[in-house]
Amino acid sequence: MARDKVPVMDHYTSPPTTLIPFASASDFSYSDARPSNTHLLPELPYSIRDHKKAIAIAWAITYANSSLLPLAVTYGLWFGTSLSKQVIFAIEAGVFGVASLFIFGKRTWLLLRKDGQLRPLGSKRGWLDYFQISYALGILVVTGETVAGTVANPPNVRLLSCPPASLLLLVSSQLLVFIIFSLFGLRTFFRVSSLPRGSPIRPAVYTIVEDVIAVDTGTGRVYREALNRRYEASSHFRRMLWQLNLFWAFGGFACAVIVLGIVLAPPVLDIVAYGIGWAVPFLWAIVWAFITIKWVQIELKKEKEAWGKDRQLA
Repeated sequence: MARDKVPVMDHYTSPPTTLIPFASASDFSYSDARPSNTHLLPELPYSIRDHKKAIAIAWAITYANSSLLPLAVTYGLWFGTSLSKQVIFAIEAGVFGVASLFIFGKRTWLLLRKDGQLRPLGSKRGWLDYFQISYALGILVVTGETVAGTVANPPNVRLLSCPPASLLLLVSSQLLVFIIFSLFGLRTFFRVSSLPRGSPIRPAVYTIVEDVIAVDTGTGRVYREALNRRYEASSHFRRMLWQLNLFWAFGGFACAVIVLGIVLAPPVLDIVAYGIGWAVPFLWAIVWAFITIKWVQIELKKEKEAWGKDRQLA
């Protein structure tokens, strides 16, 4: 297989593989593989096209809970009641916090189930995936900013405007770290979901997609194995994921820095800063997600066409 022209792709020239069944999750490693039928493009057991309605509903609920609800509660209480700002932001923090902790708790329970079908490949019972650990870190950051901003007298509205942009900065920074690791040929210092310690780095987008779809759609180990086969078999697929990693990393980092710069700027009124801080990052994410969906649809079509041509020449 020819080496890809994209620099961050140079580590991934391994042949297509099919995972060998193993007795338990702890027995698995990506070296336990054998060549598969190279004439067939490995299929993924979950298609966005087949679940458009469910995905749209999930995105709508996420956006409402993460942006519209906090804004509606805060502005409604701010202009419609005589409650102090401290009480208003305490209520908003409670609404947002309970929803976030419920999602985190549910996902943790799914990963810790005894059957282990949703856990990362090769991980032992009690291990969480990379996305869940990153989620926990995000909760800590948001909790810290929210508590510090709320207990201040008067409340620090600018600090309370920062959580969405801070989360975006946290995630985009991780995507950038994965890019830097790949450029310098570094390997993982610890297990990254299904990738054991010491593995060649893969794009963070790969890991996020693997974890979210495997756990949140219930496809579990079946999807994790299928995604690995597709990644190893198709250079076009690998290149697309690295390009998406760049797209989200630099776009997210730029959006977060700009939003933080605006909400923390003294000339901007507190009430305006709060609206910008809680609306813009999520609006940006919707636009980026829409572009990503269209982009992936185009690239997957190209991948199939290129795969067929390559096999005909072979």
